[in-house]
Amino acid sequence: MITIGLAGHIDHGKSSLVRRLTGVDPDRLPEEKARGMTIDLGFAHWTPDGESGATEVSFVDVPGHERFVRNMIAGAGGIEAVMLVVAADDGWMPQSQEHFDIIRLLDIRKGLIVINKTDLAESDWLSEVIDDVRQHVAGSFLESAPIIPVSSTTGEGFPELEQCLKELSREFESQQPERQDTIASHHDIGKPRLTIDRSFKLPGIGGIVTGSARSGAFAVGDEIVIAPEGAAGKIRTLHRHEQQVESVSAGQRAALSFSGIDRNALLRGAFVTTPQLGDPAHNGRVLLVKIEALPDCPVKLTHHRKLLLFFGAAEIPCEMRLAGVRELRSGESVFAALRCDEMPFCFAGDRFILRLPTPQITIGGGIVLDWSATLPEKEELKRRLKIAENQIVGDGAENLLSSLLKLHLQIQFPQNKDAILLRSIFSHRQIQNAIESLKSNDEIAEHDSLLFPAESLKNLLSVFVANVKERFTEASHLKGLSQQEILRLFPGAYSNAVANGPAILDIAASRELLIAEKGLYKLPGQKLTVSGAVRKESERILAELTANPFAPPLIAKLVINGKVSKEALGFLLNTGEAFKVNSELVLSAKSWRIALNRIHVLLESGGELNVAWLRSDLETSRKYALPMLEALDKLEVTERIGDNRVRGRKFSVFFEELANV
Repeated sequence: MITIGLAGHIDHGKSSLVRRLTGVDPDRLPEEKARGMTIDLGFAHWTPDGESGATEVSFVDVPGHERFVRNMIAGAGGIEAVMLVVAADDGWMPQSQEHFDIIRLLDIRKGLIVINKTDLAESDWLSEVIDDVRQHVAGSFLESAPIIPVSSTTGEGFPELEQCLKELSREFESQQPERQDTIASHHDIGKPRLTIDRSFKLPGIGGIVTGSARSGAFAVGDEIVIAPEGAAGKIRTLHRHEQQVESVSAGQRAALSFSGIDRNALLRGAFVTTPQLGDPAHNGRVLLVKIEALPDCPVKLTHHRKLLLFFGAAEIPCEMRLAGVRELRSGESVFAALRCDEMPFCFAGDRFILRLPTPQITIGGGIVLDWSATLPEKEELKRRLKIAENQIVGDGAENLLSSLLKLHLQIQFPQNKDAILLRSIFSHRQIQNAIESLKSNDEIAEHDSLLFPAESLKNLLSVFVANVKERFTEASHLKGLSQQEILRLFPGAYSNAVANGPAILDIAASRELLIAEKGLYKLPGQKLTVSGAVRKESERILAELTANPFAPPLIAKLVINGKVSKEALGFLLNTGEAFKVNSELVLSAKSWRIALNRIHVLLESGGELNVAWLRSDLETSRKYALPMLEALDKLEVTERIGDNRVRGRKFSVFFEELANV
């Protein structure tokens, strides 16, 4: 299916074209029929007869009067191609130009031109009109589009028009896979949105909305939310072309009813979407954008200029903050922030239109790059927009996606691969392909499900490892740093680094910048050394341990000098010069080995090992003998049976390893 919007000046015959093609009058409102002019959006559909490969065409008829341009924009936001209508007796008119500008700013890339009312123009004049129209669209997407003269009154030219529509529909159908790589098409990217352009109530059913499905599909029973407000419910019924259906897909118009949603939440300009995409936690009133001013923009666009933002059927007052320039001149583009009075439900990559509140004229449009809950501080705004300015080049989908990925990764470091650009116009497949391309160019690094800008990650690791080296220079007696200790050494510039610290530590270990061992982290080739006060303290502690080898002071008595004592004792334990029997007792390594050797000889000869024997053999007390035996029980070197110990499960292995040390 393809959705084609009719655009053009008032009274150029857009509605009559639709009636002649489809037999449906798109002017549904009584005041439209009374005044003979389109005020709101009108809809109809047409299926080519007997044409294999041709797909159904939906028409969106938009108002041509300047007072109803807002309604025109609402309709144009849901189309894939345009039929630009120019009356043969009038030629190109002000709303012809404004509608053409709007369609171009919304990045519609396909279409045709219809010269209507040929029955009211002489052939020479008709030729001039066609030439004039061709000049106005020169250099645009309509430059090579077919121009078809018709008369809605006589039917002249309609066979040619129908044939052109068939060819256009077949072209869209044949390019379906490629449409997923264009910015403006309404393909299924797994991110359903439906713009609400009408809302009303039916007896026995309740609130009904109509709109065009953008970039996704909906089915009866789907859980949905109304964004940006967040009202949640389920789809009760779906109708398309007055027929009840089970589902609708991207590009199709539909009418929906819901369960669980108050009628007052179904407002024109809101969106029907999924709970994940419509989560209010992701909303923000500030859009970071790239704006293009029209070549004939009649006013100066400066800081704090009040504007109206049009996106879908939403019309939102906003204030513009320019970046890097004082003024946006006609025909120029600039990066800016738009602080909106209400929350727009925009995705990165969405196109929008900007108009003046008064006089009501279109001044330009643009593309959404990012959003924020509040307006960033001046320097932060400059930084974020500078990133965009350096990276957003070209207007193709591939360039835009690549740039947006790098922009978002610079703003938040790192990001979850499954969540990055969730609110964007790109599918998960497109995003993954772009990630792989950036990885192959060493612009993005990936670890598990996290993405990092490669250069920023490199800088982080460089500063981080330098901090680790400095820490070990100050405390070379440490065997390693715990995860909690080493995370404190992340540079402060990377505010989100600590939250993802374990992943970054894994990356550092995988790149052999750190060694992870038994829950501790150290540098490659790092050796334990000691100096200064810690060295003197370790010599004192070792002397006290050896002075009375099997009845030394308990730990509480050894660490009398606070932190220095604890670090010194830690050094002795890490280097193997001391052995920690339990939380209270430490022996020198030499004393512990003597005790082990005597126990080994006793058990190998069949003797009975108990507290009394060990106390007598080592000339110590029960206070020391019992913890030694309990330590061996814990190591499974011995096993307690009654008051005695016998050889444990690991007896032989333990003493074999001891003999090799």
